[in-house]
Amino acid sequence: MINDVSAAVRREPTLRRFLESPRVSADEKNAVLAKAFQDRLPRLLVRFLQLLIANRRQMLIPISRAST
Repeated sequence: MINDVSAAVRREPTLRRFLESPRVSADEKNAVLAKAFQDRLPRLLVRFLQLLIANRRQMLIPISRAST
């Protein structure tokens, strides 16, 4: 599942810019992630992504490659 999130960040420049933007607060980013993924990903994974954002480590999300 983390590969799917990673692929989405790499594939969608708008999502990547949104996550990278210093003009968007961590709270806003976390709210968007919660709403976007609440029914698609396990709660623990969403919380992990939110912690990355809260600690300004969102650039670590696109580190893995999707399996072939």
